[in-house]
Amino acid sequence: MNNSELTMRKIYLFANIGLALIMLIISSASYSATCQAFYTDVAIGTSVEVTVMRDLPLNTKIGPGGSGPTYVYGSYVAYRCFGAAGEVLNIGLSTDLPFYGVINGRNVYTTNVPGLGIAIAGSAISTEMSLSGNETLREPANPPTSYIDGSNLLFGQANSRQINSFQFTKTLPLNGDLRRMYTFNLAVEFYKIGPITSGIFTGKFAELQIGTNGPIAPVGVMSSSGAFKVKTVSCSLNTPAIQVPLADINVIELSGAGRAFKPKAFSVGLNCEAGTRISVTMNGTKNTDTSANGVLQLTNAGSPDVATGVGIQVLYNSTPLVLDNILALKTSAGGQENLTFTAQYYQTASKVTGGAANSTMTLNITYQ
Repeated sequence: MNNSELTMRKIYLFANIGLALIMLIISSASYSATCQAFYTDVAIGTSVEVTVMRDLPLNTKIGPGGSGPTYVYGSYVAYRCFGAAGEVLNIGLSTDLPFYGVINGRNVYTTNVPGLGIAIAGSAISTEMSLSGNETLREPANPPTSYIDGSNLLFGQANSRQINSFQFTKTLPLNGDLRRMYTFNLAVEFYKIGPITSGIFTGKFAELQIGTNGPIAPVGVMSSSGAFKVKTVSCSLNTPAIQVPLADINVIELSGAGRAFKPKAFSVGLNCEAGTRISVTMNGTKNTDTSANGVLQLTNAGSPDVATGVGIQVLYNSTPLVLDNILALKTSAGGQENLTFTAQYYQTASKVTGGAANSTMTLNITYQ
């Protein structure tokens, strides 16, 4: 009787162990990380006109200066995910565009617009949210923008970048009240990688991806028709250096401070594409004897052989130029443009002494 009871206990113990193992396997399978994409593709629809100067050097960033992206787009709530506590989801970007090269430490890819290259970047935020929309977690607070640059490859793919990794702090079952939401911000930089002609950048240029060991539900990123319009505008300068000889003037001809004498017209020749907006900035040394606009200090002022009480004034359309100030001149109809300026003596003091009266300045012609 005692032996029979011992045998029964052994069988009972074995059955409990088997049941526990079965339950553990079912639990693990139920909470494997899974994600649902909100889109198959997302389209950038904001219209942007990318202006490119014809003489912009090769491999130069187009648009705003500095190290930041040219254009930022977002935010796209791309995924909602479920998983077990401790599971990690990796998130990032990839592209199938042809690789051009590395500029400023970033991979640059060719586009459908000849001569236009693109660098692609993004950032990601994870939020834990209830079905009612209450947010219980957000990370990180200030997500960095990461470029596809050959480092931190996503799932080992070439031309990709892992932006971030997020770990489930608690188990979020598929049919539970909480889920993880993943939001992307997209950023691009444009580069001149060859002669550029006007056109429209369209088509798929990136893919959003998320997963543990590989992408679960890729989301394509498209440039919708007309989102990126590329416009080349430019002028070529015909005469980079100009000498303007003013006629000699006798001291007795200078009749009073604040008056101008011996005006001489000169032209700056440009050849421009139609629609180019032309501006000018005059740089030089301001004459300190007068507050009048556009009056330049004489070269070597203060030397014994240099005139005193006089300066050189520069005008456009009879209006004195303001030093270091941008002046919009015109919009070109296309072809040859001649910008006519005037240089003249300007008396700055009641007493004038004879001598050399030369001056130099730079006219910075800008166009866009």
